Amino acid sequence: IAFSKEMVYRFAYFYEFDFERTKEAIELNRENHHLRLEMRGYLKRQFSTRTIFPLSGLKTRKDKMDVCYIQASRFDPNDSSSSSNYGTRVVENLCYVLNDLSRTREQCKRGVAVIINMNRCEETKLTFDLWMQVIMTLQGTLVPTTVNLVLMVDSPKWFQTQMWKTQTKPMLAESFVKRCRLIDGEELLTGDYLAGGCEAFLPTTSGGWKEADEIVEDYQDLKAFQDRQRLEGIAVVPEDL
Repeated sequence: IAFSKEMVYRFAYFYEFDFERTKEAIELNRENHHLRLEMRGYLKRQFSTRTIFPLSGLKTRKDKMDVCYIQASRFDPNDSSSSSNYGTRVVENLCYVLNDLSRTREQCKRGVAVIINMNRCEETKLTFDLWMQVIMTLQGTLVPTTVNLVLMVDSPKWFQTQMWKTQTKPMLAESFVKRCRLIDGEELLTGDYLAGGCEAFLPTTSGGWKEADEIVEDYQDLKAFQDRQRLEGIAVVPEDL
């Protein structure tokens, strides 16, 4: 399967324009379905859980990165509608957003920021296996998106001392760990991470003014329309890529 010039550039940037590594990655990923996800079927239903979605319009204060939002309290591996495929659907939900925030050259250069709201996150639902699937995807194991900032907000004590410090950090690249921050909700709103006026784009679950339902529904409608255009060969990406 041939990749577009935009996708080739995305791989090249992710691998720091190292020709051999980029060439190898492109060959290995030609059949990678995570790069060709569409807003329909089970994936559209997964988005409706309001677990993972982009915050359109929100940028970081530094580098003006786009932002992906994860509401960890909505993880539910026991969801009967997903059964044993739950982790797969969460990862594909995340990959879809990372793909969407890596379409242009400018987006690839800036990278992506991720907010993980861990308030009221239950230890029985955020299993280690599920967490590692999410964090390894953010590190770039499935799709070539550079995540330059991960903000874990209001994480519970059990997560900080056990899952993060003892279990997760030793398994991640040191360079990626340096991009991760454990912060509280107040610091998210008033610190130097997000651009001014961030409340206008954040969901109410993180002190913002927008309902998650509204954010997700608008995004689903837009992406379903754009995905149909791509299938029909209509350009939906800027020409200057």
